[in-house]
Amino acid sequence: NWDNVSWVEELITEHKCDVIELPYNLYEHANVIEILKKCSHKNIGVIARSPLKAGALSGNYVPGFRFPEQDWRNHCFGRRSDFDKATILAEKLRPYLNPSYTIAQIALCFVLENSLISSVIVGAKTPQQILENVASINIRLTETELNSILQLSSMVYHE
Repeated sequence: NWDNVSWVEELITEHKCDVIELPYNLYEHANVIEILKKCSHKNIGVIARSPLKAGALSGNYVPGFRFPEQDWRNHCFGRRSDFDKATILAEKLRPYLNPSYTIAQIALCFVLENSLISSVIVGAKTPQQILENVASINIRLTETELNSILQLSSMVYHE
């Protein structure tokens, strides 16, 4: 249960697990860096889930978008503002990125480039999304792009 950070830290400290799964993406990353470092130190694998924040970081949604009533994503955000802020972040990223890549590819690339992440769980609704997701393994962010992304992410997260 990722919501109970002290429980996760206990698992890591006492080495009660070989791998953990936690949310890690462009929007939610700064709050788990210490956990990632502890896992690395203890040789515990990390599976990043929600690298696209349930689609909010795909570039396909705008702030205020509402899913159909029966859609599971209506219930997966602790605060509605988190989804809206993540969509704002996705939109603000566009000017900083190579136009030949999608926002989703950059979001996945950000997660994949972190050497403290062992594996990533990503979903897709269409065959085209699968192809785009897989293509993200060949993208490399420049230091300038990464720094811009991190600054923008921090600014949007704390708004």
